[in-house]
Amino acid sequence: MMNYPRLLLAAALTFASVPAAGQGSPFRVDRCPVAEDVRGYPVWVKAGDGTALDSAYAHALADAVARRWEPPSRRRGSIPGLSRLRSRILPPEPRWPEDWSPEARHVARAEVTLRRTGRPALLRVVQPSGDRAFDRSLEPIFRDGAPASPDLPALLAGLAGDSLRVTIGFGGAPEAGAPVVRFAVHQEPVRVVPGSLNVSRPAQSGGDRPPAATVKYDVDPAGRVIPGSVEVLDSSDRAFAAAVRDGLMRARFTPAQSNCRPVSLSVVQTFGGR
Repeated sequence: MMNYPRLLLAAALTFASVPAAGQGSPFRVDRCPVAEDVRGYPVWVKAGDGTALDSAYAHALADAVARRWEPPSRRRGSIPGLSRLRSRILPPEPRWPEDWSPEARHVARAEVTLRRTGRPALLRVVQPSGDRAFDRSLEPIFRDGAPASPDLPALLAGLAGDSLRVTIGFGGAPEAGAPVVRFAVHQEPVRVVPGSLNVSRPAQSGGDRPPAATVKYDVDPAGRVIPGSVEVLDSSDRAFAAAVRDGLMRARFTPAQSNCRPVSLSVVQTFGGR
């Protein structure tokens, strides 16, 4: 019987064993209530030629950009099967990886041409922040995006032509009139109630390595796993993966928080192995 006492958050997913970051960031706080003068990191959108852009469309585009973005995270690349993720909960505000937080210097501006048909042109960072890892993390937003990302909003009817060039701002003061989406300024991870998440390891079918499974599951604001939300992303043993699924449905959790209120959130965790 294996007990899993703790979960920590990364991006809009919770990954196990991630060191918390955020101390010293002007865009994150670890206590509630949040002071009125502390605001979340902004992502804003405007038309590339300076003309007026429909505000609802621009806001939807900024929101999709923020949720498709994968900010720098060393932990993310070590999660087996993460690219197979089919669905995830989108919390009210975009969230940061727990092992990375933006600093005041993380200000950049990018341009991209959106097309009515076909894929958008690649995003081009025209004013980089100077942090190479940060700037490079912006480039795939329109090409691939984070696993289980929302789609980009369709171009509005009535545009002059079949394409639209937009400017996207990351950090800094949003330009006047540009719709803006802000990341959560306060976020807490899903945490398992100690002793409640237990997985019985079945008899091994052979081999010297212990079984392992990486799964995704969703936890609601009441701290319960949402039935039907468990996805096995990677597993070396079907029986062990089934035992993990059973253990999750019996477990109890402290729900995630976003801006000081409980929210539903997707969790990715690796069990077993070593």
